[in-house]
Amino acid sequence: MNTLHKEAVEAFRQRNYTAAAKNWIKGHALPDDTEELKEIYLWVNSINETTPNADLCAILGLIALDHHEVFTSNREKALLQCIEWSKQGITISPNHPWCHRHAGSAFYWMNQWEEAFLYYEKAVSLIPSPTLQIRLF
Repeated sequence: MNTLHKEAVEAFRQRNYTAAAKNWIKGHALPDDTEELKEIYLWVNSINETTPNADLCAILGLIALDHHEVFTSNREKALLQCIEWSKQGITISPNHPWCHRHAGSAFYWMNQWEEAFLYYEKAVSLIPSPTLQIRLF
């Protein structure tokens, strides 16, 4: 288990979802082990179902984008779920950069360019990203 992942798990246990999201998302620190990742997904999803939180939605969105196999084998279903979680997070925190980014990415991978552009544009206004700048053009 790498250091950022350990810190994310510890932050999550302490209900510091912002720090957990930062480490798992920005630090690219989700585990490679599918079983461990499935446990994280179930843990995060369970808490988000009872106490919705934008950072939890962002973590779930990342899992849907990059590791959907832990909850569905259907990529399109995972992308649609990512959009739902992202929109839920944006409702809670309208300027949550990762929720905007993940929604944009889900639309991007579904070839829905106009929707992707809107979410990416907002994400870039919140946190500059060369990757998203390229996708915007």
